[in-house]
Amino acid sequence: MENNVIKLTDYLEKQRTLPTFDENEFTYFDLKKDKIMWRRFGAFSADFFIILTVFNMIQVAYAQFVNTILVPMSTAQKAHLITESIGLNIALFTTVYLAYFFMANYIYEGQSFGKKWMKLKVINEDYIYFKDVEDYNLNFSQALRRSFGKFLCYASFCTFFILNFINEENRGISDMVSKTRVVSDEWFEGFKANKKYDLEDLKIDINSLDRVA
Repeated sequence: MENNVIKLTDYLEKQRTLPTFDENEFTYFDLKKDKIMWRRFGAFSADFFIILTVFNMIQVAYAQFVNTILVPMSTAQKAHLITESIGLNIALFTTVYLAYFFMANYIYEGQSFGKKWMKLKVINEDYIYFKDVEDYNLNFSQALRRSFGKFLCYASFCTFFILNFINEENRGISDMVSKTRVVSDEWFEGFKANKKYDLEDLKIDINSLDRVA
């Protein structure tokens, strides 16, 4: 067999048995064996640090805007706009938080800076369980739902993050609501190669039969 093509005449002439494939050799990998819980924690810590950095930079830019553009206002009024805008700060932080994770999941193929650093990846859950699904990237809806699920965990004062530790497969709310999985790069590359091999069609070169007809 060469390049997954079987020349049938080779087996007819030599009376050899055609090769078969044992389905047990291509069983999908058990996600429970992919121990990545602490790597996920490290990835989120790095991502949260970046979010806070971006948020603080925007706050500084906003303060500069108030001080330089809104000149007619008194110093007390400017200070009030900068330090007492709780609603604005909450809205701004929420926007940065959601945008960061949405872009990571949708635009950067499931890898935020933290996940890339920790060699992790978010993939479509259907890619694991359905053989006919070939796209492992998240669609728009999945990326959006995962981002909101992530924010819900933060808004609960990190209470919902406990699910990642007590769940048998370490799945959190963001994983469940978006039907996604976080896997290690090494698990993913092995699984992808295994699935590709499993789905390859066996081709038979029937043209060579003319030689023995």
